[in-house]
Amino acid sequence: MNETKTFDGAEFDNSKIMSILLPIFDATSLTTFILTIFLILAIQTQTPKSMKGFKTFLLPYSCYTLALEILLGSYCPAVLHPFVYLYPAGLAKSFPPKISAAILALAFYSAISTIDCCIAMTLERYFAMKNMNEKPSKMPSIVFGILTTINLISIILLLIVTQIRPLSDSFIIPYESIGFHISPWISNLEKYMNINLLIIFSDADKNKLPAILYILVFLASLRVSAAFIFLFLNVKTSKNLKQKISTKLQKHNEMLLRMTYIQLGGFVILIGIPLLGILYVCIFIKEPNFIPTLGFIVMNFFGLYDTLATAICIKPYRIFFIKIFKNRFKHKMGTGIHTQIL
Repeated sequence: MNETKTFDGAEFDNSKIMSILLPIFDATSLTTFILTIFLILAIQTQTPKSMKGFKTFLLPYSCYTLALEILLGSYCPAVLHPFVYLYPAGLAKSFPPKISAAILALAFYSAISTIDCCIAMTLERYFAMKNMNEKPSKMPSIVFGILTTINLISIILLLIVTQIRPLSDSFIIPYESIGFHISPWISNLEKYMNINLLIIFSDADKNKLPAILYILVFLASLRVSAAFIFLFLNVKTSKNLKQKISTKLQKHNEMLLRMTYIQLGGFVILIGIPLLGILYVCIFIKEPNFIPTLGFIVMNFFGLYDTLATAICIKPYRIFFIKIFKNRFKHKMGTGIHTQIL
């Protein structure tokens, strides 16, 4: 950004746009929350024995999706572009700054953990097909355990950093210093938002993104690449086994592979592309722009997409959902008829 240019706080007032988008964001979060609860119930009660190994990773995957939806739904990340300053536009804006920062940290943790579950699921399918007549491989559980341990250690350290001073002051501008920090660039911003809730990384000035964003993108890219590599191996192994396994088992493998395709494809479309768009705008566009915030709102649709994709692709879960909605519809119809008779 140009160090000599200053902005008025009114240029960052997105209240009119957010008044339209926030209800959509909230409705999406609530719908996803309800459907994911039903999906977790379906996974727990309707998963066939043939999917026992896959369930080991699908269940935490759905739990992390639920956690991500709750956390992002309450935070609703917004960006004070052209500065890489994050702030909550959702319910978290009424929380103290430290709690708000912890919610955002946990949201990133949940997002990375969902990718780890995808890696474990693709690994489980690969070894299940490769070692068709042998005992289930422990490799998927080992890899998942290592990734989960790394994530847990990382989030614990991150939460410690965000909650304990002076550690947090080394990475994030203290909330009581934010007004002084932004005064050379932005004036009157406090009229339009609570500036104490801004998350400003200490290295985010002088026309560069904070290092932590590069680290997060790098780690996520590595994990997604690993998931796609194992998915490719799954497809190759499945084709080689077509003549050796029954039609029923072929359909079972195709069902699980189809779900994994759709999950990873949705991640690329609804997470990867918006994230790249956010990075592009933050790096190359130097005037106030709503696109980064819009990108985060688009990402919120991934949870809904993913939950529906899982429920539709896996036949036992699809039947479970159909029964629930059929029974609900019959109950409503029965109640209506009973009311008319009375």
